[in-house]
Amino acid sequence: MESGTNRGGILGDDMGLGKTIQAMALIVSRPCDPIDDPVIWDDRTIYHEPPPPSKLVKTKATLVVAPVALMYQWAEEIRTKTQPGLLKVHVYHGNGKFYDPEFLRRYDVIITTITTLANEFGNKEPNPNKCRAIGTLFKGHFHRVIIDEAHVIKNKHTKSSKACTAVAATYRWCLTGTPIQNNIDELYSLIRFLGVKPYCDWEEFRNKISTPMKKQRQYGRAMQRVQALLKAVCLRRTKASMVDGKPILNLPARNVQRVPTLFSDDERAFYVALETRTRERFNAYVKAGTVMKNYSNILVLLLRLRQACCHPHLINDFEKAMDDKTPQDKRAHTDRLLDGLLKDIRRRLIERGLDAIECPICMDVGEESVILSGCGHIYCRACITAHLSRHDEEERRCPECRRLAPIENLISVADFNARFNPTPVAEAEDPKGKGKASDDESSRHPDILPPIPVPEELETWISSSKTDKMIEIVRSVQAKGEKIIVFSQFTSLLTLMERPLRDEGIKFLRYDGAMRPEQRNEAIIRMTNDPTIPLMLISLKCGSLGLNLTIANHVVIMDPWWNPALENQAIDRVHRIGQTKEVFVHRLCIPETVEDRILALQAKKQALADGALGEGTVPKLAKLGLQELMYLFRGDV
Repeated sequence: MESGTNRGGILGDDMGLGKTIQAMALIVSRPCDPIDDPVIWDDRTIYHEPPPPSKLVKTKATLVVAPVALMYQWAEEIRTKTQPGLLKVHVYHGNGKFYDPEFLRRYDVIITTITTLANEFGNKEPNPNKCRAIGTLFKGHFHRVIIDEAHVIKNKHTKSSKACTAVAATYRWCLTGTPIQNNIDELYSLIRFLGVKPYCDWEEFRNKISTPMKKQRQYGRAMQRVQALLKAVCLRRTKASMVDGKPILNLPARNVQRVPTLFSDDERAFYVALETRTRERFNAYVKAGTVMKNYSNILVLLLRLRQACCHPHLINDFEKAMDDKTPQDKRAHTDRLLDGLLKDIRRRLIERGLDAIECPICMDVGEESVILSGCGHIYCRACITAHLSRHDEEERRCPECRRLAPIENLISVADFNARFNPTPVAEAEDPKGKGKASDDESSRHPDILPPIPVPEELETWISSSKTDKMIEIVRSVQAKGEKIIVFSQFTSLLTLMERPLRDEGIKFLRYDGAMRPEQRNEAIIRMTNDPTIPLMLISLKCGSLGLNLTIANHVVIMDPWWNPALENQAIDRVHRIGQTKEVFVHRLCIPETVEDRILALQAKKQALADGALGEGTVPKLAKLGLQELMYLFRGDV
């Protein structure tokens, strides 16, 4: 594929089929020809955007851009899987950064993170005080650039996606087993990075693929274009692929079991009360015709239902929020932040549109999207709070622009829309057609969510049906002398599970985004080498990428998510090359709740990805639309 006109492509093999090893083999087998480059970097010139090709320092190196959790794993794989001294490797991160681009010539492989690359992208503004000079990685021309877990750049608006596209290289590769997760527009960022004409131009991609796929009559032809495009640029093998009539890989079986977990009577009563309140609020949005304009609020309602399925304490913690301020104090603080927003930030946010916002950290639709008041960048609250909490107050900065970002200066998208981007709400009439049906606070202010009844007994710690079932599964696995990985989207649930595990005397390790890269790497090493530790608790969004956990052969998914690719990636941390035992996946699900309906949506999204890759039939589906939201809340659409 490097010999073709595209000079690279998407290595889209199924998770666990050795994409890293294949990339290493490519690096070794196709090294750079000797470089006779007279260019010497001129330190006197400051660039705020990538300079012209003639100014770049040419290097023989392959630049590997990976999530921070995989950076050291890449270095270790190269060290152990290639001949000693064959490749000179440098990890360009933290203290490993250098400022002289001449140093780029010294190495065969340079490994960095997507965040580091984005920080070095530079930025040119009319106001000189806001300009940011490019970093070392944009002063060189690489032999090859490889984006590992390339689906993390799927949002074309993020600085990370733009920075990856701007890297100068002769050959360009995306490594991802899930080039499409939620909708077809995610493919554009990969095509733009690869520079595949004509679809690397957004107008062309939108007119020929994106827009037609939203129209019933043109959908089939648009999907044919997608399949033809991927056939040209994507090399994909699955675990079921055959070569000469034989399986491409003989892995032990993977057994996925849906484990119905019944609520206790108290849990069921609590969930029903919660579902009734959230359904009332959703129905009010439907009646007013403002469902999609209140997308952020509705995701919060869904979040509460999903949390109630896992543990009632999650709702209790959610309601208590960050501090002890009264609702009036919080509203006054939010009003002050909204009053202080710069005009250009307000204009940019309104022009962008604020429905179905993808968080640049977890690369998924945020459960509760918030705006950093100082710069206007948007994240889901859980991700940005975890990111900022890892740093001292004076070091808390926006991951995208590095501007100072105090953790208390977060504005919810719902509050922003209510002030600057309001949606007319139709008055609901009473059965007699006279007057307003409701005049309560939540009806007049759709950004104010209804209070959730929290039982008094939640003030003291209690267990839940799911944590009890998890303990039961862990005990049975431990009795067999095997190891188990437990995934959850909610780090707070992982924390809640620690108590019964300690009470049971079960040793465990933890792996989540609040840990430093060195701590995460140490946890993986201990899990692999310590036979007395049977269990690891992992944050789904943090630990679903690139990890090798074949030491375990049991997986528990505590809570379903409507993006099936994320769960598949998590499972394939265990079911991959190197696994010698049969793998068992336990997917916990509470019957007759929103979780049943999430699993049904998973099947539709999986069909979308399979169809684009030529692996199945395709229903029409993009983000969660009105019908999908109605199905999640009502279950009768």
